[in-house]
Amino acid sequence: MRLLIATSGSPHSEVALRLGAQMARRAGIAPTVLTVISGEPHHCQAAPILAHVRELLAPQGSDIRTKVRLGQPAEEIIREAKEGHYDLVIVGERPDRARPQLLILGRPPAGR
Repeated sequence: MRLLIATSGSPHSEVALRLGAQMARRAGIAPTVLTVISGEPHHCQAAPILAHVRELLAPQGSDIRTKVRLGQPAEEIIREAKEGHYDLVIVGERPDRARPQLLILGRPPAGR
């Protein structure tokens, strides 16, 4: 089984990362951890994120591979998933992006 875990370094990404690491350890596989940055000037942002990934997963004894892609996160995660022929992709979304959608979709109709 091939497992891809996408992380942006956010708290929600960390939860997804821990979940993915547990799944990988139980399955006896080495997951690939991907971070996507928006462009070349921001390339230095990837190093601290991946260092944190290694620090976070080291106590769990997780053997991991890491990758960095440049571009839009959703597009690059999908591209990596297809090119890498992954069986499972785990993504944690930042709450500031998810909350407005949840509030809009979860709002009761007016007059209730």
